[in-house]
Amino acid sequence: MKIALAFDPGRQSEWRDAFAGLNLEAIAPVEYVLAGTVPELRAAEPEIVIGYASGFVAAYLRNAPPTLKWAHFMNAGVDPVTKALGGKAPHFLSTNVRGIHVETMGEFVLMAMLHFAKRVPLWMEQQREHSWQPRANPLLSGKTVLIVGAGSIGGSVARICKSFGMHVVGVATREGPRPHFDQVAISMQPHLGTADYVICTLPLTADTTRVFDAAAFAAMKHGAVFLNIGRGEMVDEDAII
Repeated sequence: MKIALAFDPGRQSEWRDAFAGLNLEAIAPVEYVLAGTVPELRAAEPEIVIGYASGFVAAYLRNAPPTLKWAHFMNAGVDPVTKALGGKAPHFLSTNVRGIHVETMGEFVLMAMLHFAKRVPLWMEQQREHSWQPRANPLLSGKTVLIVGAGSIGGSVARICKSFGMHVVGVATREGPRPHFDQVAISMQPHLGTADYVICTLPLTADTTRVFDAAAFAAMKHGAVFLNIGRGEMVDEDAII
């Protein structure tokens, strides 16, 4: 079984050592091949490709040979591969690491919310200037957060927000109770005007492309904080500017 570790040259040794430590030879004979370009992947003729769902890996999979049996992606979002395939169903098995970033992204959102709530740039500026002026210290507690995308990452964000005493509203394809959400709706529009924080955790699809457009930003309350931890294509950049 030939496995191509398809990573940029700077990270190849890191991933080679990681997979070598799995001792997959106990299951079946394994030959690892390092590949950092489309020509190298083609020359390797692997049965399995492991890499990120973007760049040269996506380009290779656009015309993957019939000998390829499995492509495993070390990230959750695989939309670059979907685009490369042009909507065609692949002849190979494809898997990803959905859920692996749940805790990381939840903590990232908390960091960003506290950054704005606690006015971190102002405190850092005062530190540089050695000017210690008393400032108000706003709370997250009691604020409303709208999490657009109530999946695994959205649920992690909701859990953290509830622990800070926030009112948590989620947006999903189905209404109904979910852990850590005070309410789950099927549309964000009625809730944009009441949310102090709007968090986008959606996957990129045809339906979510530029879902945050001029109308969405116009509906948000004055002073609201918008955080997008999904693909940039979900935000109309001209509208947000």
